[in-house]
Amino acid sequence: MTGTQIKTLAETQLDGDTIGDADAISWINECMIEDMGVDARYLKSVGITTTDTTTWKDLPADFLAVYGIDVSDGSEYEGSYRVRNGKILFPFAGTFTVWYYALPAEITALEETPQTHPLLHKVISLFLASRFKSDDDDENPDAQRLMAEYEQKKRHALIQIDNPVRDSSPVIKVV
Repeated sequence: MTGTQIKTLAETQLDGDTIGDADAISWINECMIEDMGVDARYLKSVGITTTDTTTWKDLPADFLAVYGIDVSDGSEYEGSYRVRNGKILFPFAGTFTVWYYALPAEITALEETPQTHPLLHKVISLFLASRFKSDDDDENPDAQRLMAEYEQKKRHALIQIDNPVRDSSPVIKVV
């Protein structure tokens, strides 16, 4: 969904009121960056080559947390590593692909798509609606209800993202 689609969905919760474009952009960014962070489930990767066991390697500026690591043959790395102050250290030399949760980039126009997992796009609309309702009144009960719904639906979406349902249908083998 684009920012425009998220804003339009949020407005369905507002009894005919509309959200200004600048507010929508600001609140989408607030939701992605200040509230969600790692929970945005925005994944990126970076290649890291180490030649010794004492040199800390820089991670990208948008690095939030390690999701997983692959070795050069494509298999999953299950060994130890350390992350500190935007750097990573491996106990042996090698070439690794570090998959990481990245800080989403701010959107600057509503035509852009927020850098979150797509299941979270509809959830962001509840954050926008809540922020609109609380803009003039922090204790607005509709704002509190919408924020509670946002938190609940965000948790539900994260469970779906982190634990996808696998098809348990039996496999029929034709010989």
